[in-house]
Amino acid sequence: MEADLHAISLIALPCVTAAACCFFYRDRPSARRIAIGIGAALVAWLVQPVYFHACLKGVPFTQKLVPVLCIAPALIFIGRPLVAATAGLVLFALAPALCHQYLDLIHRDGCTGNPAWASKLNETGSTYQLEGMGNALKRIGSLDTNPRPAGWLRDSDLWPLLQEEEREWDPSIRIEVKRFWHSWLTRLYSERQVEQAIWYPGGAPLEAAGRIELRDPSGGGPSR
Repeated sequence: MEADLHAISLIALPCVTAAACCFFYRDRPSARRIAIGIGAALVAWLVQPVYFHACLKGVPFTQKLVPVLCIAPALIFIGRPLVAATAGLVLFALAPALCHQYLDLIHRDGCTGNPAWASKLNETGSTYQLEGMGNALKRIGSLDTNPRPAGWLRDSDLWPLLQEEEREWDPSIRIEVKRFWHSWLTRLYSERQVEQAIWYPGGAPLEAAGRIELRDPSGGGPSR
């Protein structure tokens, strides 16, 4: 819901700016007003802080760009100097406010600004986990050559043969990312955690070690 309100705010800014420009339009803007408007927008962009977070969940861009771009037409086309100056100051103040709101949203559960990073975490984590459990099954397979049926590894008779630290590979969490209707503008994406478990493909442990895969217990497909 808050992400939707954030998107509506970004969409409303240019709309309100355009309405104010039409309502307070007086005469054709002079070259001086045009220069002031463009210069003010450029300065506003340059003095905005650079946002970076080591968590790599995303950085604001349109949250800073949209208010700054609105400054130029506000100063150029609003004919009353006091109204134009007030509009410019409000738009300038909204840029960091929207940026901080974006940063607050991406650091909550259920939202991210960097879907590529989430996919990379899934890929890296899955590979590391499957390799670890595969090595554990190879260890067991060197002593036990009896075939087992396909099924969840936690439910098989191989589970008691795993060492305690090896059992930590199962279950795991996969991050599922989906687009919001406004992701094209806000660069915000829906994020949720999905529990996964290791699926044993059947056969002797040594032979099956390289074919295990992660699946959603709810019935989802394999994830490698």
